[in-house]
Amino acid sequence: MATTSKPKKTRPEKKSYTTMEKSQAVLSIWSERRTVMEVCGELDVSYPVIQKWQTVAMEGMIQALSPKTIAQELPPALSPRLGRMLERRVNGQTKPARDGHLDQRLKSIQKDGRNKR
Repeated sequence: MATTSKPKKTRPEKKSYTTMEKSQAVLSIWSERRTVMEVCGELDVSYPVIQKWQTVAMEGMIQALSPKTIAQELPPALSPRLGRMLERRVNGQTKPARDGHLDQRLKSIQKDGRNKR
């Protein structure tokens, strides 16, 4: 028995649209110059694709027009852990470092270095 293989159906290539083309399509719908179905037919895209473009456009407008606070714009300058440590230090909840001990150690290292030369 010879088997006949059916030719594989290939999907038509999807056209990729630029941001400008998408925004013009959405704006033409919102300004009521064209209907959603007209845009679907002209661009050969499905209704859900146009709906997605409209949703993304609306979210972008909302984000662009919403007031921003400094906290939203900039990432935190310090990690949460460092922020807590600094806050404790400022509020006097931690013991100060033994700066005198470090100074003495630095002097002894420097003195040893001079003696070796």
